[in-house]
Amino acid sequence: MRMTTQLSENWTLTIPSEIVAARAWQAGQRFLLIPSGAGLRLLPLHAARLAPAPTEHQPLIVQDAELEKLRGMARGAATDNYRDRQDRY
Repeated sequence: MRMTTQLSENWTLTIPSEIVAARAWQAGQRFLLIPSGAGLRLLPLHAARLAPAPTEHQPLIVQDAELEKLRGMARGAATDNYRDRQDRY
């Protein structure tokens, strides 16, 4: 499903209603914007993952609690063929 949108003079992008409905996004929902090559990735954020509301000039930051959830996720991973970074001078 490829669609286009246009950046307004107020720097606003309108997301087509078909995309919003297919993903069950809500008005007022917050998103994480990630620069990706020549484009941009748009990821929805949930209220439980957010730090306190940002001020006017402060970006939205995902809390460190998310990092705690990742601890131990690679437990049991194969460690053979691990590259020794000390082989460079």
